[in-house]
Amino acid sequence: MQGTKKQTLLVTLLLVTFAAIAVGSLCVKSMTSDEIVHLPAGLSYWKTGDFRLNPEHPPLLKMVAAFPLLFSSAELPLDHSSWKAAATDASAQWEFGREFFFGVNRQDASFLLILGRLPMVLLGVMLGLFLFLLGRGLFSPGAGLATLVLYTFSPTFLAHTRLVTTDVGLVAFFVASLYHYHGFLRAGKSRHLGTAGIFMGLALAAKYSAVLLFPTYGLITLVVFLRGGATRETQTPEVNHSMKRRVLSACTSLALMFGIACTVAALAFGGNPAAYLRGAGQVFANHDPEYHYYLLGRFSETGFWYYYFVAMAVKTALPILLLAAAGFLFLAGTIRKPGRFSPAGGWLLMIPFTVMMTAACMNGNNIGVRHVLMLYPTLFLLGGFALTRLAQRGKLLRLSAGFLVVWLVATSALSFPHYISYFNEALAAGSTRGLEVLDDSNVEWGQDLRGLGVFVQENDIDSIALNVCAPTPAGFYGIPAREMRSQETFLPCSGWYAIGAHVLVRDRVYRTSGHRFHWLDTFKEVARIGDSIYVYRFLILEEGTPPPPGFTGTVMTKKEWLNTAIRWYWEALAHSPCDPDMNYELALVLVNAGRRDEAATCLEWAEGDNPTAERLLGLGGLYMDVGMPEAAVFRLERSVRQKPSFGLGHVNLAAAYLRLSRKGGPDQEKYIENARASFKTANSLGATGALTFENLERKIQQEKS
Repeated sequence: MQGTKKQTLLVTLLLVTFAAIAVGSLCVKSMTSDEIVHLPAGLSYWKTGDFRLNPEHPPLLKMVAAFPLLFSSAELPLDHSSWKAAATDASAQWEFGREFFFGVNRQDASFLLILGRLPMVLLGVMLGLFLFLLGRGLFSPGAGLATLVLYTFSPTFLAHTRLVTTDVGLVAFFVASLYHYHGFLRAGKSRHLGTAGIFMGLALAAKYSAVLLFPTYGLITLVVFLRGGATRETQTPEVNHSMKRRVLSACTSLALMFGIACTVAALAFGGNPAAYLRGAGQVFANHDPEYHYYLLGRFSETGFWYYYFVAMAVKTALPILLLAAAGFLFLAGTIRKPGRFSPAGGWLLMIPFTVMMTAACMNGNNIGVRHVLMLYPTLFLLGGFALTRLAQRGKLLRLSAGFLVVWLVATSALSFPHYISYFNEALAAGSTRGLEVLDDSNVEWGQDLRGLGVFVQENDIDSIALNVCAPTPAGFYGIPAREMRSQETFLPCSGWYAIGAHVLVRDRVYRTSGHRFHWLDTFKEVARIGDSIYVYRFLILEEGTPPPPGFTGTVMTKKEWLNTAIRWYWEALAHSPCDPDMNYELALVLVNAGRRDEAATCLEWAEGDNPTAERLLGLGGLYMDVGMPEAAVFRLERSVRQKPSFGLGHVNLAAAYLRLSRKGGPDQEKYIENARASFKTANSLGATGALTFENLERKIQQEKS
């Protein structure tokens, strides 16, 4: 009894912690792209019984989110033109959502959004409870608690449980259904089967991808029944009957469960199954056929089959991944030992994961890890199982288990409240390098516009060019935004810019065709808002205007701006004359302007204390530009010593040796041989391309003449 009370207390504490983190973070995050449609759509279902808005998603979770709004003063703009247009045009739902939040309900928009998000948090709490119950049923009470710990501090679920979307609610109903179906397999009682069918029906009414539960449960049932029963407790002579009766029993159970599920799903559409089928046919109604999917710095029009493997690898907290892998190994070893574990439990974990990951690999709609949240219960359950097994081993393994839990809790705390843009330590720099791997709702979904408003106020910004993926008007958060003109993507003006992470990544699509200037490669942001909005400041000073002390913002160095840029750098250096970065940038500008003697003066200070191989390469090139090949060779030799695999460094070193050999003298042949050796190394590294040593010599000679 005492143990049960302690267990109940711990479960309650963890669930309250999960809810507190989710509520605390949802209050400081602005509206995401789907919420502007889902919440007013749900309210319209309640008040009109009309399902015209957002038909590509079933109505249940939108109605759950909108339920508290029934007791508010929220109004539906049913007289707005978008309401009528939505009957035939699915895209009109976005205009209706904007009118709902920022038209008729503008004064209460933030409050209504919070009201709609709170029921989603309750569904997240429900999911945590059923994960505990399922872990306890499959393994032990300790494993159930460990599973709940992993879920409570998972950045992935903390990111999405607080949003008015369909993703977490679907997982909650799925896990509840799985828990009751496991109860049926263990005890064979029809009430468990019926309850599993009800929750499966709720999952079908939550999101159309829940149709994957049909093959999932079909495979689980066939495998378990054909093996002669669910658990060793039920493998009695009565259960271990003929193959024919087993198949009949399995089919009967499935038919009953699926019948209940379909009935519940149809009730969510007012008892009209045809409405469900029509909605399922519009899942991709708003899909842009020209959209490019992004992964690991590459774009594809058809998607990547391995997208979700990579997404889960970088978006899931590493302690969860490590524990899940250990849990799989423990599970594989346990199943082979008679009497230690129910084989049905293994199938309950692995079949859903396999079916859903296979479907995900076949789906080219690669826009976010949120689309595979149904895979995570398997990770949590395996991880919880691993924690309990590690705790039963030696002291070192117990310490390792404790370290992983502390690591996870610390990760969750340090990521608060920026869970959407979270990336794990597999990227070395975590969230700061997320754009190298993923974009879209993995990084920017409109959630940080409110944070940008705070930044604007703190820095007293009176105008900022804005280009973000956010449904909320900038003025709602007091942002003095102006429209960013198309030419500014490659020629920014003086002033402030706020660019969304998704927009910055998308810029690479156009960069190859020469239409855009890639900001991520070219400019350094002055601030990041939640790792989803990058803030830049450009300063082009008029003559005689002193720059602010210590300011190191980016200055455009287009040809017509060179003199202005040079003035700015000289004035900035008056405040920091030994700044290596400033001297290096000024040397670049002076070389472009043909002022080589002045550039040589700056190069004396441009090296700094610990220059990188890349900086040394750049310095070598500049020294050659100003006619100082000896200094160039010295820097380039250091560059390739520091980074031997730096092929471009070896190419430039060969050119520097050739340039030096043109001076003649007793060391001429030595320089030529050194040049040949450097070029040979560069060639072995694949850095020379079609360039030959003879062509390089000819080029150097032409430059000299």
